Amino acid sequence: MPRKVTALLLGMLLSLIPRAVFGTVFGQTQDIVAELMPGAYPYLMGASFAFELAVSYAMAFVTGFGFWAGTSESWKASGAWGASGCVALLAANPAEASLWGPIFLAAAIAVRVGGAFHGAWWGERFKDDPRVEGIQGFIFKMNPFALT
Repeated sequence: MPRKVTALLLGMLLSLIPRAVFGTVFGQTQDIVAELMPGAYPYLMGASFAFELAVSYAMAFVTGFGFWAGTSESWKASGAWGASGCVALLAANPAEASLWGPIFLAAAIAVRVGGAFHGAWWGERFKDDPRVEGIQGFIFKMNPFALT
């Protein structure tokens, strides 16, 4: 059990990388577009929800893949662990969840669940690829607890 929790935390920690990259790219693009076309700013703010969903999917993908890589679980179990962690992270921030209506909140949950399962499935599907094996070995060795 400690290995699973640590693998989930490592996956969530590694999921901050796409968050930082996409946040920087979108923020800079938003600033450039706002300078070139000042009237487009309301549209950029409207697109921020779609951006948030894309970033949430990428973060959940990395979390599901990270959990799969750090344990010996099947991709379905890894996806379920990753999805539960991502949804719990959303529930831990009630201020963010309360800004959205029920439809957008359902979309946010569905994106996180889909991303986690896709990440775990992708890892299982391409586990013989040397790049995936390298990442899996890196994450597997980072976990200090024994495999149970």
